[in-house]
Amino acid sequence: MMQFFYDSYNYIKDTDMALHVKVYGIADKYDIPVFRYTAATRLSSDLDPTNKDLEPFFRAVRAIDECTVDTDNLLWDVVIPKITGNITHFKDKDDFFALLQELPVLNQKLLKAWPSPSDSDLGYRLPWLGRGGRGGRGGYGPSDW
Repeated sequence: MMQFFYDSYNYIKDTDMALHVKVYGIADKYDIPVFRYTAATRLSSDLDPTNKDLEPFFRAVRAIDECTVDTDNLLWDVVIPKITGNITHFKDKDDFFALLQELPVLNQKLLKAWPSPSDSDLGYRLPWLGRGGRGGRGGYGPSDW
């Protein structure tokens, strides 16, 4: 089966990306780790969040929600960085916001993956968020004005 999907005629690359997720689900069900990681790797390399047509991306995300158990994060670890790294591409898409409303687990995973102000340079641009300087909360802020 693995040879059919991933070696012969590049079959899966030209089809729906959700198929990678379904192959992953089958490999997980029958405990075939090498097949599971191959499907995840192919999803990672083939799934393009900057494509004009985002519907294949959204179908893959829906399939991850449907085909994986809550404790299995491997495919989420593929998709979440693709979303957060391309958020400017998604922010104006109504379909993306519909997907967020449809999948609460996606919201949770995005919020957990999102950097906190202490993880980014935001604290340097807004010092009252807790970096350096003086003031009651460790930085300059409205109370220091």
